[in-house]
Amino acid sequence: MKNRTIRMMCVVLAAGLLAGCGKKADGDSGKENNAGASAQLGFITGTGGLGDKNMNDASYEGIKALESKGVKINVVEPEEKSDYENMQRLFADTGEYEGIFCISFEQTDALSKVAAEFPKQRFVLVDSETEADNVTNVLFRAEETGFQLGVLAGLLEKENALPLLNEEQRIGFVGGSDSPIINQFAAGYKAGILLVNPDAAVDIAYVGSFSDPSKATEIANGLYENGCDIVFACAGGSGLGVFTAAEKMNGYAFGIEVNQNDNAPDHIIASGLRLWDAVMSDVGKKLIADELESGTLTYGLAEKTLEIGYEGSNVEVSDALKAEVDTYMEKVISGDYKLPKELEDVDRFLSEQ
Repeated sequence: MKNRTIRMMCVVLAAGLLAGCGKKADGDSGKENNAGASAQLGFITGTGGLGDKNMNDASYEGIKALESKGVKINVVEPEEKSDYENMQRLFADTGEYEGIFCISFEQTDALSKVAAEFPKQRFVLVDSETEADNVTNVLFRAEETGFQLGVLAGLLEKENALPLLNEEQRIGFVGGSDSPIINQFAAGYKAGILLVNPDAAVDIAYVGSFSDPSKATEIANGLYENGCDIVFACAGGSGLGVFTAAEKMNGYAFGIEVNQNDNAPDHIIASGLRLWDAVMSDVGKKLIADELESGTLTYGLAEKTLEIGYEGSNVEVSDALKAEVDTYMEKVISGDYKLPKELEDVDRFLSEQ
C-alpha cells in the first residue's frame, strides 16, 4: 500500500500542482518569495517515513509548527532510496515551494543532481552536506551525541551501576548503515566509552537499513548473547528492533534523536536527544522570511541542542553519575576535547588525553 500511496502522491505533484504553475524552460523554479500565509514547503522524509519515532518524526514536528502561521506543508514518504531523486524533482518542477526539506543523508547524491537543475529553488538538506548555492545543510555534530552516551555507558559498566549488568565490560552499537554519518556517532560513542573505561570492549554492527526492525532485533540478540549488556540503537526505525531484543535478552539500550524511553522503559537507560524540532522550526522560519543562506549550519552541545534524555525511563541512574557525565561534556564545549569523527581517529583522540 505504501508504494501505491507514493506513486499517487507523485502523480498529484507532477500533474495537479504543475498544471497550476507551469514548468520553466530553463529548469529554474521561477519562484518568488511568498512569505506568510501563501508560503508552501515540501518535506521529503527519509526511508522509514513518519511514525519512525525518530528523526523523521522529530524534524516534521519542527516544520509542522509553521502551520500555525499559515504555511502549507506537503509531505511525501519514500519507500526506497531510489525514490528520492524523482520526488525532489517533482517538488522543484512545480515552482510553488519556498523550500524543499530533504531529510536524511541518504538524499545527498540525489540532491546534488536535482539542485543543479533548479538553481532558483531553495533546498534544505538535513543530516548531510552538499555544496550548492541553493542548498542549506543542517547538521548536528553526531560525534557529540555518541560521546555523551559513550561516557554514560562506560561509567555505568565501570561502576557496575545497574542490576542487569554483567561483568564482561562489553558494550554494543547497532547502526542503520555503514556510512560516514552513522560512523560519526559510533566514533564518539567508542571514544567516550574507552576514555572513561579503558578495559571495555565495543562491538559495532550494522543493519543495512533504517526500516528493518526485525533484522535489528536479530543483530542485537547476537550482541547481547556475545556479552554486551548495553546496546546503542542508532538505526532510525530499525532501532525499534534493538529495544525488542533488550526486553527479550534482559539487557539495556540507548535511544536516539527523540526520547524513545517509553518503548521499553525498564530497559532503555536514556536517549540521546537531538533537538530537531527546535532546530527545524528555526530553519523553517528563516527560510520563509528569506533569511536563510546557503552553506552549513551545525548544532551541538555548545548550542544547547543536544541532551541526554532520562525522562520516561524506569532505569535509575544516580545523580552523581549524571553529574560526572556532565563534567566530560563541559570539556567538549570548552574545546578541551577534539572528538573523533571517524572510527579510525578514536585511538588518536585517546592518546591525546
